[in-house]
Amino acid sequence: MAGLLQNNPLAYQSTAVPLEEKQPEEDIPVSALVDDEKKLWTRHAEATWVELFYDLFFVANLTTFTDSHQINDGDTLQSYIGYFAILWFTWLQAALFDLRFGGDSLIQRIAKALQIGVMVGFSAINSKFDPRYPEQNWQAFKTLSLLLFASRFAIAIQYFVVWWTVRQYTKTKMPLLLMSVLMFISMILFLGLAFSFSSTGNTKGYIGWYVVLSLEAVLVLSISLKWKIVGFKGTHLIQRMGLLTLIVMGEGIIGLCRATSLTNEGVGATSWSPTLSGQAISGVLCIYFLYMLYFDDEPNYVYSTVPQQLWAILHFPFHLAVILFVEGQQQLMIWQGIITALNILGASLDTAYNNGGKTNGGVIANSVLDVINDFFPEETAKIVASEPAFVFNLAPMRDSGDATFIRDQIDKLWDLCAPDIG
Repeated sequence: MAGLLQNNPLAYQSTAVPLEEKQPEEDIPVSALVDDEKKLWTRHAEATWVELFYDLFFVANLTTFTDSHQINDGDTLQSYIGYFAILWFTWLQAALFDLRFGGDSLIQRIAKALQIGVMVGFSAINSKFDPRYPEQNWQAFKTLSLLLFASRFAIAIQYFVVWWTVRQYTKTKMPLLLMSVLMFISMILFLGLAFSFSSTGNTKGYIGWYVVLSLEAVLVLSISLKWKIVGFKGTHLIQRMGLLTLIVMGEGIIGLCRATSLTNEGVGATSWSPTLSGQAISGVLCIYFLYMLYFDDEPNYVYSTVPQQLWAILHFPFHLAVILFVEGQQQLMIWQGIITALNILGASLDTAYNNGGKTNGGVIANSVLDVINDFFPEETAKIVASEPAFVFNLAPMRDSGDATFIRDQIDKLWDLCAPDIG
């Protein structure tokens, strides 16, 4: 056995598969499913560095997509959920392999490099991901299908190499072969879907992505239930999901800090209203409470097989809910910041109107320009003051002594300035 592992360059020497199933009452080591002299590959008790490195590309991808896709109606929400599902289930398939069979070999490193490349490819086309207009974005959809093909190709090769290494063992060869075949089938299906997209062809082919993603996840988990020898007992599945949860929360924290910064730019550090301050504090507290609810009750025991896998797959709706919840908080905070900024601008224009005696149009017009220069950043103030509509409404005020007319013109100027705040 030792000679087989040492002489086979494709062997995964840091992962372990039991030759015999242990009874439930037997003590199963955390780092492996069997004793050292019988194991084929070791199962790590903690996430490896390469797994954490791969997670960085997941969160970077999620951040870039969130930045380029604002959720403001049902269609954009559907688009966001669709992309997140593709990203999350692609991460899941890579993680499920690494949990059980991940090791340090040439094949493993090449496959991981390909998977990282897929994540980078996702970020390159995510700005064009919009299922509302598939006929306009068909090239991006085709590229995404090819990226999914490449991802499953890498995982299929990884499963095949593990199967080849242990093919002489009856208990392990069938489930590993099935998972390898399953990934090859997924790969072919994604490749076929890629060629279904064209400028004049199929506009609903992207639905096939979600059918394949759902089926492959269910089948991989079902195989591990049927053959517990390739299951997740003794792996760091719970920790792996916990780490991804922390990363998802981190994305929310980044967004909340960005919203706070944008709000501060709009209203100024000394002009925060109690409502806006409460919005920021509640955002921080909500994320903190989510953290406590999840990690304070983290189980220190081992789940049985079915609850463990159900617990893992339920992280998809949980992670999606966390992201959407925090995104909603950010939008509420930005919206409240805009309302506060509009109120500040309106109050400043009212002050200019009153200080000019309500009838001295020339003084009021100059004061209005001073308000614009003080309220907006320098470049924005120049753009606002030079807009034709702004100049058109400001000019008549200079020669007017009619308080009502000047008041109406100031209201029009406020309306013209409002879009530049948002």
